[in-house]
Amino acid sequence: MRHFIIISPARSGSTSLRETLNAHSEIVCHGEVFASGKVYGLSRKTISKDIEINVRQRNLAKDTFIRQLFPEDGPPVGGAKMLYQHLYEVENLHFLNWLSQRKPGVIFLWRRNLIQRYKSELLLRSMNASSTQKIQAIEPRVVINDCRTIINMAQFIPRLLFRSGRYPVHAVDFEDLISKPQELAKIMTYLGVANETNQMSKDKRSAKAKRMPIEDYLDDFLAKPIFDRFRDVDRPVFKSIES
Repeated sequence: MRHFIIISPARSGSTSLRETLNAHSEIVCHGEVFASGKVYGLSRKTISKDIEINVRQRNLAKDTFIRQLFPEDGPPVGGAKMLYQHLYEVENLHFLNWLSQRKPGVIFLWRRNLIQRYKSELLLRSMNASSTQKIQAIEPRVVINDCRTIINMAQFIPRLLFRSGRYPVHAVDFEDLISKPQELAKIMTYLGVANETNQMSKDKRSAKAKRMPIEDYLDDFLAKPIFDRFRDVDRPVFKSIES
């Protein structure tokens, strides 16, 4: 089995990409199975629907969990997604070490519009009614700090993991992934499989979401000119944004 990992900030299309890849006949791609609070997004291609795995079970039997994710008789290509912050969690070092020994492919996903990314994260939080007042109390510096954190992680992760050139990295941004079918085709080529679709799957959470009352407030708040420098930030520009 050839292995790969999707590395992405939250709310940047990684779930849609994961579901698109998992729908491919030659790929199994799990979701946030290495999140700190929950094993989320197990692909049922390799793990039976009857089996549920919690964080404690995962952490107590790490090798068994990895074998369940990527069995020898599974699809020829296997991967999972990890959010940026998951790379820094001690519990995940065992998996990352296991993965590194297999020279995995790395799909490095980012989102140029960091303000829209932050808005999407706030809307996800606002599904909890108690969060609405907290969202309305957010100050501009909180938004700016969030954007800078994403930028800093996007700068540091490649230096941390890929400086040696050991890992073949395919970088793509969310905006291009949803608007240019050829970007998805490039990912399939990178993974060594035939392209079976030109369309990304829709994140079920986003597809079902209706416009929320808090969105009008957020649209006005996030339209402030102070946020403009974070609306179109791509990788080559990351280093030019001063803290």
